[in-house]
Amino acid sequence: MSQRHISIFLFIFFISFVYYIFLFGIETFNPFFTDWLWKGGVSAQNYFGWAFFKNEEWLFPPGKIESFNLSQPTSIGLTDAIPLWAFFFKCFQPFLPNTFQYTGYFLFSNILLLGIVAYYWAKRLTTHFYLQCFFILFIILSPPFLYRLHWNPALSSHWIILGALYTFLNPWQFKNWAFWAIIASLIHPYILAMVFTLILFHFISSPTPNLKKRFVQLIFIFILSFFTLYLTGYFVTGSSLDDLGFGSNQLNLISLFNGYIFHPPFLSYDFNFDSEEGLLYLGFGGIILFVFALFFYFKNLQTFKENPIFNNIYLILAVVLLSIYALASPIRLLNTELFSIFIYDYPPFKQIAGIFRATGRFGWPLFYVLNIFIFAVLFKTLKTKILIPLLSVCLIVQVVDLFPQYTEMHKQNITDVPQIQNYLKPIQNAKWQQITKPNANLILFPSRNIFSFEKDQRWHITWERYIPPAFYITYAAYQYQMRTNYAHSSRMNVDKWQELLFNHLNLLKQGKQMHNTLYIFFDEISPEELSSVVHPDLFKKIEIIDGYPFLPICTKSEKHCVENF
Repeated sequence: MSQRHISIFLFIFFISFVYYIFLFGIETFNPFFTDWLWKGGVSAQNYFGWAFFKNEEWLFPPGKIESFNLSQPTSIGLTDAIPLWAFFFKCFQPFLPNTFQYTGYFLFSNILLLGIVAYYWAKRLTTHFYLQCFFILFIILSPPFLYRLHWNPALSSHWIILGALYTFLNPWQFKNWAFWAIIASLIHPYILAMVFTLILFHFISSPTPNLKKRFVQLIFIFILSFFTLYLTGYFVTGSSLDDLGFGSNQLNLISLFNGYIFHPPFLSYDFNFDSEEGLLYLGFGGIILFVFALFFYFKNLQTFKENPIFNNIYLILAVVLLSIYALASPIRLLNTELFSIFIYDYPPFKQIAGIFRATGRFGWPLFYVLNIFIFAVLFKTLKTKILIPLLSVCLIVQVVDLFPQYTEMHKQNITDVPQIQNYLKPIQNAKWQQITKPNANLILFPSRNIFSFEKDQRWHITWERYIPPAFYITYAAYQYQMRTNYAHSSRMNVDKWQELLFNHLNLLKQGKQMHNTLYIFFDEISPEELSSVVHPDLFKKIEIIDGYPFLPICTKSEKHCVENF
């Protein structure tokens, strides 16, 4: 390896390390430190998926989990717990403590790998060392990547997207596409879908005298990827593939120029529609560079006609198709609905399109292609003595623009952790140890709304009810190695979830309770409400712990203790 390569890799490692430490803190490299993961629903969900998976015996398919949602199986894939890493570390389960996390190292590796893949792109764009460094910095600091680092670790694997785009510009190689497809299958299906799209368009665009062989390779990649998804447990729920809320987390037409989620000092347009999944904000520094790039591109249009980065029609079609899907329907500009795409009105097509609820994520390839376009144009048309000052100023502007988000992440992952530690500390006390039992069931009634629960009220069992205080109980189940009904994962069958709760509720009304089961009620359920739904004989047995009413585990010798419904 040349001195130049060593220098650039050291630069990438240093920048990645400093960036990570500022956002997450050095303590998150400690695999036994998990308190920072309780800051919100997604990171807690990811860790719980891994923790319950680790404590179970191997099942089939290998990614299946039965203790983290008693109403139906879930899996390491459906809890977004990074199957690639989970499978590896579960092999060492006998040697791991109850508290063990790999999220910190995973997030750092995503920053590092994104920088490395960006370097290979930079080499394609320029031979100048400092210009390569600027490109790497803008990619690592990109707002969509930053947002995913904080809120959804698995979806921060943007290096896979950037790597797949790089592979697209090279001649077809089966082993390269198979690698990206398998890695994406073991990280997240949304990223896999983007990789699949690029594979398909690259297949179409690659002339070959042996079309049959190429077609067999394509089919083999698809089969291998779906088999990997099956082993990871993405199909264990048995529910339909289409998800709820298609079009509710879409790309907005202003997404590239709106940083409202980050509350930046420059560009921030608030709108009521939930569209954080469609965050493609270029950053104010990136927008300035984009304007320069457009100007010089059209000024020197003839210069770029022969450049494979600019005239690859199949790559452009793939990215445009993904972006149209990301926009979903109706197409929106801020809060204004412009028009609907009629094809989504047909139930079969809507069901297929609805496989992915958060369609806004499919705009990420567009974001990275635009960044490549910006730097390719500027590197080609401007002299280095102009570029370095311009990029320096824009980089500073970019950092200033995103600094509110940097400080917020620093606060939540580092400054606020002692508050979380204090919040969870009571679970360690002797009383919790007395009322819990390893391998027993913990049934949580999460809200008073369960008594009049409607099928489409999915939020009552996910985000609004997943963060404290109900999350507190799930943490107790994990801490004492119990099985619980209260979990959030993708593709949940709400009917089954509701049926399990109603079966237990009917038992309690009859004065019976399930053997080996601890019942805990959400702390907003008043004693009066409890007395109306729980048999008087059982109501007398209800106790309180940390503000939560609970019904202790019964023994087989007690008459009201039953083995099944």
